[in-house]
Amino acid sequence: MSGLSIGLRRLSKGKSKTIHIQDPGISPKNFDVLVVPSHDKLAASEHKYSNLVISTGSLSWLVKDEIMESKSKMIDRFSPIDKPQIILLLGGNNRRYRVTKKNLTRLAMDVYEYANTKNARLIIIPSSRTPKRAKVF
Repeated sequence: MSGLSIGLRRLSKGKSKTIHIQDPGISPKNFDVLVVPSHDKLAASEHKYSNLVISTGSLSWLVKDEIMESKSKMIDRFSPIDKPQIILLLGGNNRRYRVTKKNLTRLAMDVYEYANTKNARLIIIPSSRTPKRAKVF
């Protein structure tokens, strides 16, 4: 995809803007804006490139307004809110990564253990890419 956007930018003689999400594996200089998660290795190069936007965690479809609109439903469903809440947005397979049973088991154990150490309630929200077998956890 990065090659396509770079090609279109060249064809438009700089009249189009290129915005790429996640590390494209090539120099950030090829893009007008490059959005990368803070855990990405490229984020450590923020001081070298003025076009990097660092996101905290992964981008998702959840936005603050929608979360606030759903607050009353959430309160009804998860009350009483008498301890910390940990919300995990669970993704799934993509071009480079496959969710395996081993990955899921390890993640489930780690997250459950962490929630217990914090005496927190764990809320898991699956994405459209979350495998059906993962929703069993």
